[in-house]
Amino acid sequence: MKKGILGILLLSLVLAGCSSNSTAKKESTNESSSTVKTTSSSTRAKASATKIGAWTTQKDTELSSFIKQWEKVMDQTYTQYTGETNLTTANGTVYPTEFKTATVDGQPAELVWDPKGTQKVGYAVVALYNYNKNTGGSITYAFTIKDGTPIVLVNETNTASNNWTQTKNNDLKENFANIYNGRPTTTVGSANEKTATDDAYSDGRNGYTTTPVAMRGTWYAKSYGKMSKLEVSEHEIVYTSEGEKPAKTILYRPGNGRKFDTDSAVQEARQEWGVASEVTKNDLNYINVRGWYQTAGAGTFYAAHTELIDGKQTPVVVVGGGAGAWTSTVYYQTEALAEQQAEVKYDDLIYQ
Repeated sequence: MKKGILGILLLSLVLAGCSSNSTAKKESTNESSSTVKTTSSSTRAKASATKIGAWTTQKDTELSSFIKQWEKVMDQTYTQYTGETNLTTANGTVYPTEFKTATVDGQPAELVWDPKGTQKVGYAVVALYNYNKNTGGSITYAFTIKDGTPIVLVNETNTASNNWTQTKNNDLKENFANIYNGRPTTTVGSANEKTATDDAYSDGRNGYTTTPVAMRGTWYAKSYGKMSKLEVSEHEIVYTSEGEKPAKTILYRPGNGRKFDTDSAVQEARQEWGVASEVTKNDLNYINVRGWYQTAGAGTFYAAHTELIDGKQTPVVVVGGGAGAWTSTVYYQTEALAEQQAEVKYDDLIYQ
């Protein structure tokens, strides 16, 4: 009888032990599972924060690599502001010090050097690049974050202007957005690698000549009783005289393979091609444009400029010709102003 009772007691202890071990294992498994989920969630949160909404050293390096590719094809050399030594343009503007007085589209704006892109108000400048032209003036790009949106601002000027506008260069806009959002950069468009299949780098062409930002837009002039219009974009100039068809010129840099094809059909197909270069004459920085097959003559000169009109410095485009780039026409931003100033000649310009 005693042996039977003892056996029952031993069996009860064994069963209790098994139950205890089973419970411990379940609790251990649940804790482990909970810990893994927490770590996974934390990792995803960190990855998301790194991908969007922050400017990192890696992204800055990716942008630098892209700019090195882009500048070679644009035939321009850019200096990067590193956050150590001030960046001084050819016009004497000093960044980031003079961000304090900067405007965007002519309106007061808050630009602040912020390499991490964490500023909540205004434009957080996370990268800054400047190119000083051989002919004077500069092109400065500010890569900024505003309200969580990547925006590329440009200040292209021949004076000490500190006014910025959003760039129209799709390569810079799209690839800065790609880098900011953790996506790979795409093939450069206007700044493509120089290959025979690239339209801007075949048949003797060596890429585009780029117009100054201040020259771009639609301009009007009234002379000899007729209104004419200039439409200037990044790589094209379209001239229209009242009652006539528009004449477009695409601005190319000539390459070593350029030749004078005598085939009339080929010349007809390339009648919109122009040889364009940057030159300085009479204290103005011009884009000089000659026909692709032009063998004589100085071509036409176009310069962004300002004149004092009704007490205000007013943007104009000065057009000249001849060996001295003598002024023939001054273009204005509105037809009304072109009418008003039709007979005016300015003291700072040298006329034909």
